Amino acid sequence: MPGSNELLISGLKPIPMRRVAIPVFLDRVSPRLDCAGKLLILGIQGAQLAERSELDIRRWAPDEKILNLRQLGIQEIICGGIRYEDRAGLQRLGIQIFSPVFGEVQTIIKQYLKGVLEPFPCYRKNRKRRLSMKIAITAKGKTLDSELDPRFGRAAYFLLVDPEILSLEVVENRQNLGLPRGAGIQAAQTLVDHGAKALITGNCGPKAFKVLEAAKIPVAVGFSGTVREALRQYQENRLSYAQGPNVEGHW
Repeated sequence: MPGSNELLISGLKPIPMRRVAIPVFLDRVSPRLDCAGKLLILGIQGAQLAERSELDIRRWAPDEKILNLRQLGIQEIICGGIRYEDRAGLQRLGIQIFSPVFGEVQTIIKQYLKGVLEPFPCYRKNRKRRLSMKIAITAKGKTLDSELDPRFGRAAYFLLVDPEILSLEVVENRQNLGLPRGAGIQAAQTLVDHGAKALITGNCGPKAFKVLEAAKIPVAVGFSGTVREALRQYQENRLSYAQGPNVEGHW
């Protein structure tokens, strides 16, 4: 039987295994290496997928990522956006880069195995600029793995996420935390000013809901868990939007 690192073909030399890494966010190729929650590692022999494993990389520090890829024996990486310094580090280590690449992981793997995977063209002549779709999620921290904040008006942060390319904008809500009243109205106006198109939170009071409704920002309430989990529900079209506030004031 062939060993784990090579495929023996009768009369021919063994085919070496290529190790390919794909940073993953939800079920898609991560748009940025630094926002990936896990790393998919593929062992490719010829045009066949021989091995597949996953690593949780949420605890990897930014400066560790490139060296860790090298230690894992990665020869190629498929990703969306890569920071300049990360790209330079990968190139110094001889790791081939396929970027930017966007789409569902399974589709991208099939394209890679068929030899038809090509990076997405960043610029096209006469291409219309894509309008950003910002989903606001109340959070207790600044990352997608932060716990969702059940408060709206007095949430610690608003994370504005583009669910297609997964860009992340962090908006602090410090100015509203100590307000005795009116925090919900101010927070709602903040989301309007930042161009939010929907809100996912735990609770929303009547005054804040009125401002959001007037701005045509739908509100999904009753959420807990992490920001990443809430975003997954949005992407899977499993949200139901509230018809009105779910709590009294002072949220």
